[in-house]
Amino acid sequence: MLDATNPISRVNILNSDIFSKGSAVLTAIDRENIGWEIERVFFISSEFPEERGNHAHKTCKQLFVCISGEVAIICKDGETEKEFHLAGLGNNLYVPPGIWVNLRMESNTAIAVITDQVYDELDYMRNWDEYLTFRASK
Repeated sequence: MLDATNPISRVNILNSDIFSKGSAVLTAIDRENIGWEIERVFFISSEFPEERGNHAHKTCKQLFVCISGEVAIICKDGETEKEFHLAGLGNNLYVPPGIWVNLRMESNTAIAVITDQVYDELDYMRNWDEYLTFRASK
């Protein structure tokens, strides 16, 4: 089911508990924390500043997890734009379907993206005008 009705207000920070022992740090995310089944996890890292994303999903839910470094995540719903900053473990961002996402990663940043779907190119909208048409049709 296509879902373009999610407004920017549905994008939110989800903090996960952090446990430390010595110099080791542990944080966990599971379906109990996020409320949906995890189907895919992928990782993006960059040694130098990098821009990624620049697309939206029709039905895929995403949770962005900053593993190290810092990332700015710019979210748009066709009317409103909001920027979120993640830095280090425990700082996560939930993005529902129908939200356009741009990532601005700082040097030496690594993130994980947890989704509720396997990769499906047909779920992607990579053209801003196509995205606006999609939003307007809902």
